[in-house]
Amino acid sequence: MTGHDKNEREHEASAAAISGTQSGAESPKGMATGEDHNKMGRRTMLTRHIETGALLKFARATGETGPMFTDAEGSQWEKEHLVAPPTYVATFCEVLGGVFTQHPEYNMFLHSADAVVNYEPIRPGDTITATAELSDVVRKLGSRGPTIVQRGMVTLTNQYGRTVSTVEVEMRSFSTHATGSGND
Repeated sequence: MTGHDKNEREHEASAAAISGTQSGAESPKGMATGEDHNKMGRRTMLTRHIETGALLKFARATGETGPMFTDAEGSQWEKEHLVAPPTYVATFCEVLGGVFTQHPEYNMFLHSADAVVNYEPIRPGDTITATAELSDVVRKLGSRGPTIVQRGMVTLTNQYGRTVSTVEVEMRSFSTHATGSGND
């Protein structure tokens, strides 16, 4: 089995785990609208060249202290082995804006969960392409009234075409003015 095949199997297992654990308690009480279905499978992309300064700035901003994330100013070995902190993948999630459906009838849009799987490090000089896809839309009645739960998947690949990370993101839309019954 190649490393890529192993990465794909791990990704599939992780996606099944988050979908099962987070959505298992949320049996659908409604269906997605036509607009939601029209966006299913639609993809948006973002490509970014990774610079040393950007990684160091992110590490400082997030309080990262590990030398593999912060010591590019140090020895030659440290410069050659600098990697992005594991949470750096969150900077690519803006690409989901192109796949999540806006629901103006709700006044609250809440980022409620992430599941990240990192397969290989992101390094200075890499060119990373983030591809986002809407993977699930469920309408249900929650404790705050009607709720729409959207899930999107972001896959990050490097310049060699290898998957370096996947991020599954869950967003909920609801009204803070509504009251209902059920569970969120």
